[in-house]
Amino acid sequence: VSMSLSTMRGYAPSKKQAFLMLGGGAALGLTYSLYKYFTMPPAVESSYGSFESLTKDWDWSLYQTAKVVEDPNSPMRFVRVPPTPGTIPVLILFGTEYGFSQSYAKEMQKLIVEKFGDKYYPRVANMEEYEVAEWDKEQIVLIICSTYGDGVPPTRARPFFDWLAENPQDLSKIHFSVLALGDKGYPHFARAGRTMDETFEKYGAKRFNNRVDVDLEDPNQIERWTTGVMTKLETMDQGLTAPANDYLWDKVTSGGFVKKVSFNRNTPLYAKVTIKKNLTKIEEDADKETFHMEFDLGDSGMQYIVGDSLGILPHNHPEHVDLVLKALNWDANHMIMAPSWKYPNIDGENPDKITVREALLKYYDMKNLKAKLLEFYLKEAERSPSSTQEVKKLRELLSQGVGNSNTVLAEYLKDRELIDIVEEFSSIKLPSIAAETLLGTLGQLLPRYYSISSSFMVNPKTVSVTIAVVRYNTHGRSRVGICSTHLNDRVEDGDILPIFVNNNPDFRLPADSSVPILMVGPGTGVAPFRAMLHERIEQNASGMSLLYFGCRHEDRDFLYREEFEKLVAEEKMVMRTAFSRQKSEKVYVQQRLRENASEVWNVLNAGGHIYVCGDAQYMAVDVHKALEEIVGSYIGHEQAVQYLEDLEKTKRYQKDVWF
Repeated sequence: VSMSLSTMRGYAPSKKQAFLMLGGGAALGLTYSLYKYFTMPPAVESSYGSFESLTKDWDWSLYQTAKVVEDPNSPMRFVRVPPTPGTIPVLILFGTEYGFSQSYAKEMQKLIVEKFGDKYYPRVANMEEYEVAEWDKEQIVLIICSTYGDGVPPTRARPFFDWLAENPQDLSKIHFSVLALGDKGYPHFARAGRTMDETFEKYGAKRFNNRVDVDLEDPNQIERWTTGVMTKLETMDQGLTAPANDYLWDKVTSGGFVKKVSFNRNTPLYAKVTIKKNLTKIEEDADKETFHMEFDLGDSGMQYIVGDSLGILPHNHPEHVDLVLKALNWDANHMIMAPSWKYPNIDGENPDKITVREALLKYYDMKNLKAKLLEFYLKEAERSPSSTQEVKKLRELLSQGVGNSNTVLAEYLKDRELIDIVEEFSSIKLPSIAAETLLGTLGQLLPRYYSISSSFMVNPKTVSVTIAVVRYNTHGRSRVGICSTHLNDRVEDGDILPIFVNNNPDFRLPADSSVPILMVGPGTGVAPFRAMLHERIEQNASGMSLLYFGCRHEDRDFLYREEFEKLVAEEKMVMRTAFSRQKSEKVYVQQRLRENASEVWNVLNAGGHIYVCGDAQYMAVDVHKALEEIVGSYIGHEQAVQYLEDLEKTKRYQKDVWF
């Protein structure tokens, strides 16, 4: 087993070697497999292991077969193989926003193959490709689905959720189990997975293993679900039918399984920065830098709708990368295999190998660390007789496990970055050859999403965003927001950056422009409302556009002040402002709502829509309480609670909030 796994880690086919699939190997204990998954680097594989095409204009759907064999006579070295006759197919269906669900779907596929051999034939498919599924031919379906923000399905999985809700299916032949991923910080924790669980049951599918709701990728919770699934699969083949062929295999190999490429995190648009301007004035340390940035879309065909966000693929700070390399005493030009999530360069090339410096700069998260980094260091320290103190410290941190219940470990990792760990355990020497293993313990450097502050209807050649720069200190070091400082400190007009649109169908203007809207957006939460105002003006909307905006100081961080005041003077919008540091008394947007309760109620009573954008932890909660009080003053508190719930269900009360 270790030979086959090390072979997989040490080899990643080129992007044109399209069919590398996980699988094979002897039986492996479940506990050890899960331990490896959460503590050791994953096998390096091509993102084209999902049967993607070799052209720029098309890409194969995310479908992955269970087996691959090595063929020295094949120009691709590895070739896909069809199901063995008598094998029962398993569909592992994932919905993902940031990639973890997809990653674990592939891990489940590997575990099933390793444990059961030819008994099952697990296939991995993305929910966005739901059209190719033939539900009457499926018997076992494992669903791994994340929740995006507060209860929303992953963006690219949303069409599947909508289609399934509107088109009841006969799923009575299916045995299913759901792993629902989420964040308990949001009220509607893991709702996307729970919705899928309820829908499959409603349509007649049989739940063979209880759903597990996972908070923040907690490995203990994931192991509980995985253990349950694997135990039930030991006897589930009884009474199931092994088909003569796999319809998904047939669709892939016949070439009838393709879709037009769109710009996304894997294939971004390289767009030129055309405008970058500061929006704030800095007079003291507490003041926050905020800037406006525009990109030229040219004739790319990229489109967006007001309410969408722009994904930007950032770089880590070069100086921080160099500090890590220096502390490790690594050659910055040492070549390693590119991670599977590497996106093409601006020239379209996507090489298999890159320098370790480029890998850290563009593809690995050096801020949000996980326990497997410390477990890797512990393993290395145990090999060195001189590292007794390091071994003791690492064992203490890991003594209560790697799950979220280990509060000591969680607190230790909370504000530390890679450079802190590397320097603290600098006595543990790691040669450059260990680069792929260490980097394998790090997460993917994820895109950052910013609410779009422009209207495609007004100017289809431009997209703009509004960004607050993040700077802070922990453990005696200056820290920065990765993307905000990348754009603010190291990007100028004329530079070209990889971007893509992230759709947000739950934050949309009313179709009828005569409907009044009430927008609450302090700070950069005003960004989508700037876009809404531009679009409403372009539509000649007759409905009232009422904006509640808040910031610290009227003369320092009143974003787009001149623009908004001009629109107010032209009677194209109504604006209420709240400045929390202007006077001794702090004033926030929720107070302004209460002061104008009759205005708020009149908007609602006229069928208006409410939009809230910004901080989820405090602002959105306080605004909701204010709305409850306002509505309750007219119809009673209990009725107000139900009234606002009904507004949410009918999409008249929409939020775009974040922690």
